[in-house]
Amino acid sequence: MNLETRLFTVKGNTITENATNRALVESIARGAYPALVFYDLAPSVSIGRAQHSILDIDLEAVKRSKVALARRDSGGQAVYLDESYLVFSLVGPRSLFGTDLTQLRKKFSVCMADTLKELGVPASFHMPDNVVIERGGAYQTIGNSGQIITSNAILVEGSLRYSHSGFDTMVSMLKTNGHPLHPYKEEIRSALGAIKDYTKAGKEEVKSRLAKNIATVYGLKIYAGRLSEEEAIVAADLAHPIKVEQSLRNDDSYKSRGVCYLFLNGTNLVKGMSQILPYNQPSTAVDSTHTNIGGLQLHAS
Repeated sequence: MNLETRLFTVKGNTITENATNRALVESIARGAYPALVFYDLAPSVSIGRAQHSILDIDLEAVKRSKVALARRDSGGQAVYLDESYLVFSLVGPRSLFGTDLTQLRKKFSVCMADTLKELGVPASFHMPDNVVIERGGAYQTIGNSGQIITSNAILVEGSLRYSHSGFDTMVSMLKTNGHPLHPYKEEIRSALGAIKDYTKAGKEEVKSRLAKNIATVYGLKIYAGRLSEEEAIVAADLAHPIKVEQSLRNDDSYKSRGVCYLFLNGTNLVKGMSQILPYNQPSTAVDSTHTNIGGLQLHAS
């Protein structure tokens, strides 16, 4: 029997995305229907749960450009997102995903890679949570996944680069361990792949195929849905400027995590930046587990 799952799109920015994800996790943990959500995002920056914002973000550039900045509930690195990316989340009960972190990441990432292959993009899965294109023995990253883990619900989120239209803005907004990205711009560009490099398929076609394949892989019965009134209220509260500002404060334990998509299984793909941050340990279950919602510690194998 397929699990009935809502499918809908939310427009906004990374603040909206993070607040909606959190509201859904809390609601589904209490028994609400699962959800597959696509996000239509304005230019935004998102940093990982334990990432130092001053070291990895050009806060003045973000402020000047009036770009949204949010700290997400999952782990990982800083990422710039806009209309050139496909961003989506699947939220459901524990039983939908299992308790093996390695398989949780692989299953969702393989689904993304297989969808791109259907469209003629030579994508493949790369441990632990990446979608890549191999060209001449070198890798380009094109997508990855993350997760939020609680005792009763789990969220897996994914992003895929559709085009390179936001590349220059990304370079201007992000840093690594206090260093600007501009000196490494060409090398960074060579490490990034995009769907549009390989296919004429539009974003809506990619989204449609993703939804279909996710439904098949996870045994879902998709129907057109929406946020409940209660979920919308919780999301609006979490997106309040005061709460967003509080979440962006840096703890003494936070450190530079660098830029999402520039690391593959922890290793920096941009050789010129190897002296700045050569290795960045992939997120662990601890990074994604939220005990304040009733935490579930997953194991990695």
